[in-house]
Amino acid sequence: LGGHSLLAMRIISNIRRDFGKTIPIRSLFSAPTVQQFSRLLGENEANNNLELSNGLRGLGNGAPLFYIPEIQGYGFLPDGLARHLNNYCRFYDGLQYPGLHEGETLPKSIEDIASHLVSQIQSVWPQGPYYLIGWSFGGEIAYEIACQLEAAGKKVELVMLLDSTCPGSA
Repeated sequence: LGGHSLLAMRIISNIRRDFGKTIPIRSLFSAPTVQQFSRLLGENEANNNLELSNGLRGLGNGAPLFYIPEIQGYGFLPDGLARHLNNYCRFYDGLQYPGLHEGETLPKSIEDIASHLVSQIQSVWPQGPYYLIGWSFGGEIAYEIACQLEAAGKKVELVMLLDSTCPGSA
């Protein structure tokens, strides 16, 4: 029904506090209705690993656009852009940087963050081609993701940087 990444993190934090369950932020997309989400909360903790592919949004048939969030490491496409894209293509904006949850190792470099996100992206869309859009710091991560995917022989069709700098430039 709307919202933003800060609200989503607050919901996830409240669930951890009130129910003692740690669930990924992408669960808000994988179980978007109250009924689905309540079912998710009622499941055994071991069964709470939802498939990332359930988080694809938007209309269209081709490869999805993957949104790489800014420095806080999670976030959703801005509402206006999501509303516009919804009519033209599928997109995924549930990626999360490593180290956001208790017990996860903090990344040591941009390459580590990108590698972690490449795994998430390929679990949603294994073969490619890949379309990436990075917001602010996420633009640098998107560029590194593209480099890693191409080094693995995958085709990257688009890397779009929003309010970002091109890696290696002043």
